[in-house]
Amino acid sequence: MVYTITRARAENIMRLFVVEMADDGSPVWSIGGDNENGKTSFITAIIMALGGAKRFPEKPLRLGETKGQVDLELTAKTGEVLIVCLKLKGPGDGSYEVAKLEVSEKRNGRPERRLVRESGC
Repeated sequence: MVYTITRARAENIMRLFVVEMADDGSPVWSIGGDNENGKTSFITAIIMALGGAKRFPEKPLRLGETKGQVDLELTAKTGEVLIVCLKLKGPGDGSYEVAKLEVSEKRNGRPERRLVRESGC
């Protein structure tokens, strides 16, 4: 089944404080901004949530922060919705451990069935 990202939110990942984007009906999202403002950090956050630990940069947490989070909502043409929630924690030096990775189906507007759950959830 093919899914489209319909909502993405990242907090304290690499250069980001908080960034959120949502589907506006356009077939393509455009991410723009000045240099060093977090465009790559936002894309990396999405890759981290979808690709797992092999796709994490060495220090994914924003320096000085002890928690970070990525939330994605993925929607299929059939209307099926998956929610991906990735939470990281660390000592504030950019290093991390996965505090939570969960994928759930969303029905009737709320997460219903957990599909994936990693230790620490």
